[in-house]
Order: sequence, then C-alpha cells, then structure tokens
Amino acid sequence: KEKKKKERKRDFFFKDTATTEIYTLSLHDALPIWQHPKEYIQFLYHALGSCGEFETQVIIAKDLEYIDNKMEENLLEKINHIIRMLRNLVKGLRR
Repeated sequence: KEKKKKERKRDFFFKDTATTEIYTLSLHDALPIWQHPKEYIQFLYHALGSCGEFETQVIIAKDLEYIDNKMEENLLEKINHIIRMLRNLVKGLRR
C-alpha cells in the first residue's frame, strides 16, 4: 500500500511539472510585445530554458515508461525544432 502511495505521489509530481512547462511555453506566446529588443531577447532565453526543462521531462517520462520510444522521439524532435527557431530569432534580433 505504501509503495502505491509513493507511486501516485511521483506520478502527480511528474504530471504537474510537465504541465507547468507546457503552460510556461504557451504563456510566452500570449505576453505583450516588449519596448526594447533586449527585453524580448531575454524573454526568448527564458523560453529556451523552458524548452530544456520540458526536454528533460520527456526523457524522464520515457524512463518511467509513461511514453514509448516513438512518442519520446516525436516530442524531442518538436522541442529541438522550437529550440532552433528560438535561437535563430535571437540571432536575428542581435544583428
């Protein structure tokens, strides 16, 4: 019984953390335009950090067998695509 209780706690923690990362990424799109490009670049770096955190959550989800190899590969591919887009946007703004 104690083992199941710990598993439920672990499951809740994982789902809560992953949901928070997804929410954070989507929240970045809803925020207003910044007055200065430096502020926007800083914001993009925060978005990159959120991508990295979500990437870690996907790897943990695979290790805990919440998702299969195909789902992990698909999610990591999408995350890496978003990371490339954010980095290119930062490069463009720094010129």
